[in-house]
Amino acid sequence: MDCDYLSGQPHDPVLVTQWLINTSPHKMLYVTTSEGVLLGVIRLQDIHNLRGETLQDIMVPLSESWVVGPEDSTDFLGPLFDNHPDWSSVPVVDQGKLVGVVSREWDIFSHRYTVDDTGLFLEQLQQQLFDAIFTGLIVVDRHGITRMLNAAGAEILGVVPASVVGKPYEELAQYLFSHITEYLKGSAIPLALMGTVTRGERQLQLANGRDVLFKFGTIHNQGPCKPF
Repeated sequence: MDCDYLSGQPHDPVLVTQWLINTSPHKMLYVTTSEGVLLGVIRLQDIHNLRGETLQDIMVPLSESWVVGPEDSTDFLGPLFDNHPDWSSVPVVDQGKLVGVVSREWDIFSHRYTVDDTGLFLEQLQQQLFDAIFTGLIVVDRHGITRMLNAAGAEILGVVPASVVGKPYEELAQYLFSHITEYLKGSAIPLALMGTVTRGERQLQLANGRDVLFKFGTIHNQGPCKPF
């Protein structure tokens, strides 16, 4: 489910909405009350051809639209998008209120694979993309566990990824620093995990004698919305 969608209220002027649409990447607009109750939908590709002064005049009423609930099965979403190629998303409604949407992009993976196959496919694709990068790449989670080391990074460090991935970053740090004291003094990872720094770069001489430029940055997952 995606929390990013375009919405308006019944008495919003169509002309204003047309202007908003020109600056929005969304292709569906959801008409709601001020309390968030879903009343209808408007296909953005049609809005310039529809006549009316307000959104209420031109919207497709909820009774003629398809909605899903947060706890509904996703099995029927693939066929639903196939049968409605003009739909870019489907609204998710909880007790009458619009809480999010399921976009057509979800169907790229979820419709063509089972749940287990999808997870495996995405994991394999992710690893292949990372391994295609010629720059060394290390991914460490907020708990200090090394989650990924691509092929270039493994070659630079002279390490087998399976020996360090899924383990505390300190297991990998021994290939970057010759001694734990140098790690504690020179590594940016502990500072990043504490939130003291968010990005930067450092010149390092690895334990194997290689000189490397180590760049780092942090990524934060914001918002309560979760995908199906």
